Amino acid sequence: MALFEDVVAGISSSWTSTLAVGAGLVLVTPLVAPVLGAGLRVLTKTVIKGGMLAYTMGTAAIAAVGEQMRDLIAEVQDELDGSPARARTPEPPRTGGSTLVLDAQGQPLEAAP
Repeated sequence: MALFEDVVAGISSSWTSTLAVGAGLVLVTPLVAPVLGAGLRVLTKTVIKGGMLAYTMGTAAIAAVGEQMRDLIAEVQDELDGSPARARTPEPPRTGGSTLVLDAQGQPLEAAP
């Protein structure tokens, strides 16, 4: 810490040293600025890409949760209405082109001779 204070004290002691430091900064800035700018550009692009990826993954996750909630709400609504849930309703067996008649419990009726 003492070294830093000595350097600062040496620089600020006269106006000629302050002028020399200012002139040095003016000469070095055009050489250093493009290098720093390129590094900051890469860093900025990486941060933007990460934000876009997080946004995309977040919207996909929210859409999946929304779809599951709609399915659950539909099942609960079906249960409250007294009708069986669509997912649990078995499909009636198919016959070879003839019409299958079911009774109230979903059982096939005997065909009359």
